[in-house]
Amino acid sequence: MNIRTFVLLTFFILSCAWSLMAAQGLYWESTVTAVGSQQNTKTFYLPKKLKTIAAQGHEVIILLDKQLMININPDDSTYSELGFAEMEGAMKSSAAKMDANVGALKETMKTMPEDQRKQMEKMMEVMGVGGESKPWEVVATSERQRVSGYACRKYILKQGERDAATVWATEEITEFASMKKDFEEFSKQMMSMNPMGRELATAMRKIDGFPIEAAMGEGIRTVVTKVEARAIDPEEFAVPKGYKKLPSPMLQKKQ
Repeated sequence: MNIRTFVLLTFFILSCAWSLMAAQGLYWESTVTAVGSQQNTKTFYLPKKLKTIAAQGHEVIILLDKQLMININPDDSTYSELGFAEMEGAMKSSAAKMDANVGALKETMKTMPEDQRKQMEKMMEVMGVGGESKPWEVVATSERQRVSGYACRKYILKQGERDAATVWATEEITEFASMKKDFEEFSKQMMSMNPMGRELATAMRKIDGFPIEAAMGEGIRTVVTKVEARAIDPEEFAVPKGYKKLPSPMLQKKQ
């Protein structure tokens, strides 16, 4: 997993993970559009536990109490585990490699025609690489509309002068406040692995309410289409019996 994929995945998780801390848990469904493709996801939540299932059946489980992320692949009945500390080390290694690649790319761009060079610079800005890091700011607008049946307010996340993302959040899910501590711990763990992530996590905590829709960059959009409180079996967050454990692909790439 490269830095861009990690940032987009983390943003997606954060944009959807603001959930109820009800005893019976919460279940919700989302539609994610990115790079011209679309998929539906299902998410299960209990305090300190989060599981997302992609359309292909691939599962990602986050266990805050164990500082652990589990990837489950039902296609071949395998799984891998990655501790938060190991993940941070792998991401720092990947970031160092990306910095080297960006440096080489900048040298190549010097010989490009001006229009092509500007196009590359814009692409790199959207990806958040190759430029000076700019602070994030949240602007609460007066725009309101219903999204997935909820009355939402529009927030703009700005990075410098650029509108980097928009979020439509609702306060109709009144139990939101009860899970704030859990969310802050989750965002601290997942977003502290790179400077951009830390600043983005801090900015998103300023948004009031449950994000129903989030859009970032060009064509990256997440919409929560269904939310319901339900009884969730803790076994939802366990590896299925008979699955074979494999080394984490992220650690293998680091090595």
